[in-house]
Parts: sequence; structure tokens; C-alpha cells
Amino acid sequence: MSKLGLNEFAVDVEREEDGIWTEVGDMKFLIARIGNDEWKRVSKRLETTKHGSSKRRKKNDADEVDVELMMKCLAQTCILDWKDVELDGKEVKYSVEKCTEILISKRFRPLALHLLELAGDEERYMEGEIKEDEETAKN
Repeated sequence: MSKLGLNEFAVDVEREEDGIWTEVGDMKFLIARIGNDEWKRVSKRLETTKHGSSKRRKKNDADEVDVELMMKCLAQTCILDWKDVELDGKEVKYSVEKCTEILISKRFRPLALHLLELAGDEERYMEGEIKEDEETAKN
């Protein structure tokens, strides 16, 4: 029986920040981990900007604002690039602005939540447990 040591709990910090190419359907996304240094900086800025007048909002409105803030932060800090993303048969070129537009859209909420789940999956970023398709990374 082998002992659990520190190595079994070590994350690959470079991949947390630089991202891992991940296939979602026929699309590929470069996904950094939630909670990286950029996430912390941007989420704080977005919360300060958006929640300035939150005291006058209803609870349901505040919940939707929180989802929007999270998706904006995801787009700006965790979805670093994409390949083979199409809409209505046309290629969608990556930009932070386009990514933000897609992720805050209720129309694409299932995709946004799936990407959020992938970005938050700690095991994907563990040393020795990286689940990256090497062919995808080369393309």
C-alpha cells in the first residue's frame, strides 16, 4: 500500500495559468483554472464595478447579476482561446469580447456552465493527472 504524499496534491501552476486545450463537442477551448491570479484580480474589479448599486436590486435580479459577473470573469480570465467554434455554419473568431458575449447569453448558458465546470475541475490541473489531448495541443 503506497502512502499519500504532497505530490498527490500538487497542481501544475503553469497549466492553471496558461490553460489546457479541451474538446467540447467538435470545438476546442483553451481553459485556465478558476481562481488563478488573473481571475482574482478581474473578479474583484467586476464585483466592485457591478455591485455598487446592488442594495436596490431584488434577490432574483442580484442572482442574475452574479451569474453574469461569473461568466464575464470566466470569459476574461479562463477561456483563453478557442478553435473550430462555429455559429450558424460560420467560424467565430476568438476575442475576449466575443467570448464574453457568448457566455453571458442565456441562449448559450448550457455551454457556459459546462466551461465553468471544466475550469473549476481541480483534478484537470493536478501534476501527473493532466487530461490534455496531445494532438489537440499541437493543432
